[in-house]
Amino acid sequence: MNRAATWLGLVVIMIWCSGCVTQMALEDAKTRSHLEFAQPAFSTNDILDAASLTRKIQTMSDSVSEFLGASMQPAAHRQLEAAAGNQDSNQLRTVLVIVLNKAIARPSLYDATRFQKISLRRETKKLLKQKADPARVNRLLLEDAYPTELARMPDPKVVVDKKGKPGGYTLVPFAVMGDVALLPVYVIVSPFVIVFAISFAINGPGC
Repeated sequence: MNRAATWLGLVVIMIWCSGCVTQMALEDAKTRSHLEFAQPAFSTNDILDAASLTRKIQTMSDSVSEFLGASMQPAAHRQLEAAAGNQDSNQLRTVLVIVLNKAIARPSLYDATRFQKISLRRETKKLLKQKADPARVNRLLLEDAYPTELARMPDPKVVVDKKGKPGGYTLVPFAVMGDVALLPVYVIVSPFVIVFAISFAINGPGC
């Protein structure tokens, strides 16, 4: 009876250890993730103050507005002038979106002189230094140049890839943190548990 109980305990321990090994194999799947960025292109909903933005571009009131105005084709200026009559119209916002999206499609909007008087966010400076995606950097530069006229692009989201997870497995951030924290304990303790179980099974409970 004692021998049967010993072997049953050994089987339970081996199953537990196998679970630890399986858990280690799943750590990569549980923590596999990527950053999902919003599209840098402007939409009409991103224009918070169409009247102010139009006025700045038309009067070239600052170095960035001067650059945007100078880079516009005559036809674009006429469209902007025609739409400016109704400052809250969707037509005006549409024209502004076209102008802005053409600007962010450039290789780089940044110029030290052009943005000398613009207060750049830490994120913008970081991406400039990293030479990140030009369209995204240009979008941030325009947002910094027109903080009250343009909406900010949403922050990137961490998206967890659930591919490879066992059926019914629910990813809970705190559970993942706990698993990762306890993983070294599992690795260190498991060999001792196995050796003890084998010794116990061979020599019996009396040793």
